[in-house]
Amino acid sequence: MQFGGQTALYDAAVDGIELAAQAPFPRRTMILLSDGAEYGGASVNPREAGPDLSPVRGVPVYTIGLGFGTDRSYLEALAESSSALLRVAVAR
Repeated sequence: MQFGGQTALYDAAVDGIELAAQAPFPRRTMILLSDGAEYGGASVNPREAGPDLSPVRGVPVYTIGLGFGTDRSYLEALAESSSALLRVAVAR
């Protein structure tokens, strides 16, 4: 991945799920730390790809929302689709 001012969040979720699914371990889990936003339309995969893929591949995705104005909707969809949890970290 390259830094460039855009966030391909949907692609990152799909890639992470696929990598975790291929891991040679009996229990596979992914933890996603993000503000929940897709910036710049950088993803090739649609928004639904991660939430649809996670239960099929058997990889629960625990999501942690970071930053001000966290977009919870995608993080919730991703976590709930695999019976995992969402937590939001709020700066004090």
